Amino acid sequence: MSKLKHKVFTKARPKTMNGHSLNGSMLVELALSYVAALNNGEVPVIESAWTNVCQFEQQRAYKEAQQCYQTLITTRLKCNRDPDIDVKAVLREIRDQALIVLKKDFIGDLKQLEQFKEKLSIEVKTNSKAAVKEIS
Repeated sequence: MSKLKHKVFTKARPKTMNGHSLNGSMLVELALSYVAALNNGEVPVIESAWTNVCQFEQQRAYKEAQQCYQTLITTRLKCNRDPDIDVKAVLREIRDQALIVLKKDFIGDLKQLEQFKEKLSIEVKTNSKAAVKEIS
Protein backbone atom coordinates (compact mmCIF):
# COMPACT_ATOMS: atom_id res chain seq x y z
CA MET A 1 0.00 0.00 0.00
CA SER A 2 2.80 2.43 0.80
CA LYS A 3 4.32 1.80 -2.65
CA LEU A 4 1.04 2.69 -4.32
CA LYS A 5 0.66 5.78 -2.16
CA HIS A 6 4.22 6.87 -2.98
CA LYS A 7 3.64 6.30 -6.70
CA VAL A 8 0.40 8.32 -6.70
CA PHE A 9 1.94 11.26 -4.85
CA THR A 10 5.15 11.35 -6.88
CA LYS A 11 4.08 10.35 -10.40
CA ALA A 12 0.48 11.49 -10.81
CA ARG A 13 0.13 14.87 -12.50
CA PRO A 14 -2.57 17.33 -11.47
CA LYS A 15 -5.67 16.95 -13.61
CA THR A 16 -6.80 20.00 -15.58
CA MET A 17 -9.71 20.85 -17.83
CA ASN A 18 -10.14 24.00 -19.90
CA GLY A 19 -7.08 25.46 -18.21
CA HIS A 20 -8.37 24.93 -14.66
CA SER A 21 -6.82 22.59 -12.11
CA LEU A 22 -9.41 20.12 -10.89
CA ASN A 23 -9.90 19.41 -7.21
CA GLY A 24 -11.55 16.30 -5.77
CA SER A 25 -15.09 17.65 -5.83
CA MET A 26 -14.67 18.74 -9.44
CA LEU A 27 -13.47 15.27 -10.45
CA VAL A 28 -16.45 13.73 -8.67
CA GLU A 29 -18.85 16.10 -10.45
CA LEU A 30 -17.30 15.19 -13.82
CA ALA A 31 -17.61 11.49 -13.02
CA LEU A 32 -21.25 11.94 -11.97
CA SER A 33 -22.02 13.73 -15.23
CA TYR A 34 -20.41 10.94 -17.25
CA VAL A 35 -22.23 8.23 -15.29
CA ALA A 36 -25.58 10.03 -15.63
CA ALA A 37 -25.13 10.27 -19.39
CA LEU A 38 -24.20 6.59 -19.66
CA ASN A 39 -27.12 5.54 -17.44
CA ASN A 40 -29.46 7.47 -19.74
CA GLY A 41 -28.08 5.63 -22.76
CA GLU A 42 -26.29 8.74 -24.00
CA VAL A 43 -22.71 9.37 -24.96
CA PRO A 44 -20.99 11.57 -22.34
CA VAL A 45 -20.25 15.03 -23.70
CA ILE A 46 -17.17 16.64 -22.21
CA GLU A 47 -18.46 20.19 -22.68
CA SER A 48 -21.77 19.56 -20.90
CA ALA A 49 -19.92 17.74 -18.11
CA TRP A 50 -17.61 20.75 -17.76
CA THR A 51 -20.65 23.05 -17.64
CA ASN A 52 -22.02 20.97 -14.75
CA VAL A 53 -18.69 21.28 -12.93
CA CYS A 54 -18.68 25.06 -13.45
CA GLN A 55 -22.24 25.40 -12.15
CA PHE A 56 -21.40 23.27 -9.11
CA GLU A 57 -18.29 25.35 -8.36
CA GLN A 58 -20.15 28.63 -8.91
CA GLN A 59 -22.78 27.62 -6.36
CA ARG A 60 -20.08 26.48 -3.93
CA ALA A 61 -18.20 29.78 -4.30
CA TYR A 62 -21.45 31.72 -3.81
CA LYS A 63 -22.32 29.78 -0.64
CA GLU A 64 -18.80 30.34 0.67
CA ALA A 65 -19.17 34.10 0.06
CA GLN A 66 -22.53 34.09 1.86
CA GLN A 67 -20.96 32.27 4.82
CA CYS A 68 -18.08 34.76 4.88
CA TYR A 69 -20.54 37.64 4.93
CA GLN A 70 -22.62 36.14 7.74
CA THR A 71 -19.54 35.36 9.85
CA LEU A 72 -18.12 38.86 9.42
CA ILE A 73 -21.48 40.51 10.17
CA THR A 74 -21.61 38.58 13.43
CA THR A 75 -18.00 39.09 14.48
CA ARG A 76 -17.43 42.65 13.31
CA LEU A 77 -20.84 44.22 13.74
CA LYS A 78 -23.32 42.34 15.89
CA CYS A 79 -20.78 41.42 18.59
CA ASN A 80 -19.08 44.83 18.47
CA ARG A 81 -20.57 47.24 20.95
CA ASP A 82 -18.25 50.17 20.16
CA PRO A 83 -20.51 53.25 19.99
CA ASP A 84 -18.05 55.05 17.70
CA ILE A 85 -18.04 52.34 15.03
CA ASP A 86 -18.58 53.55 11.47
CA VAL A 87 -21.27 51.02 10.54
CA LYS A 88 -21.39 51.97 6.86
CA ALA A 89 -17.62 51.60 6.48
CA VAL A 90 -17.66 48.22 8.23
CA LEU A 91 -20.53 47.04 6.01
CA ARG A 92 -18.59 48.09 2.89
CA GLU A 93 -15.51 46.20 4.09
CA ILE A 94 -17.60 43.10 4.84
CA ARG A 95 -19.27 43.28 1.40
CA ASP A 96 -15.88 43.68 -0.30
CA GLN A 97 -14.47 40.71 1.61
CA ALA A 98 -17.44 38.54 0.59
CA LEU A 99 -16.92 39.54 -3.07
CA ILE A 100 -13.23 38.59 -2.82
CA VAL A 101 -14.25 35.16 -1.51
CA LEU A 102 -16.70 34.76 -4.41
CA LYS A 103 -14.08 35.65 -7.03
CA LYS A 104 -11.34 33.52 -5.48
CA ASP A 105 -12.74 30.13 -6.50
CA PHE A 106 -15.23 31.17 -9.19
CA ILE A 107 -15.04 29.20 -12.43
CA GLY A 108 -16.85 30.66 -15.40
CA ASP A 109 -16.86 33.64 -17.67
CA LEU A 110 -17.07 37.29 -16.62
CA LYS A 111 -20.77 37.50 -17.45
CA GLN A 112 -21.54 34.65 -15.05
CA LEU A 113 -19.33 36.19 -12.37
CA GLU A 114 -21.13 39.52 -12.75
CA GLN A 115 -24.50 37.77 -12.33
CA PHE A 116 -23.35 36.13 -9.10
CA LYS A 117 -21.81 39.40 -7.87
CA GLU A 118 -25.13 41.16 -8.49
CA LYS A 119 -27.04 38.40 -6.71
CA LEU A 120 -24.65 38.60 -3.74
CA SER A 121 -24.81 42.41 -3.66
CA ILE A 122 -28.62 42.35 -3.48
CA GLU A 123 -28.53 39.80 -0.68
CA VAL A 124 -25.84 41.78 1.17
CA LYS A 125 -27.86 45.00 0.88
CA THR A 126 -30.96 43.31 2.29
CA ASN A 127 -29.07 41.62 5.12
CA SER A 128 -27.12 44.78 5.92
CA LYS A 129 -30.34 46.73 6.47
CA ALA A 130 -31.56 44.00 8.82
CA ALA A 131 -28.23 43.97 10.68
CA VAL A 132 -28.29 47.75 11.13
CA LYS A 133 -31.83 47.56 12.55
CA GLU A 134 -30.74 44.75 14.88
CA ILE A 135 -27.82 46.69 16.36
CA SER A 136 -29.67 50.02 16.57
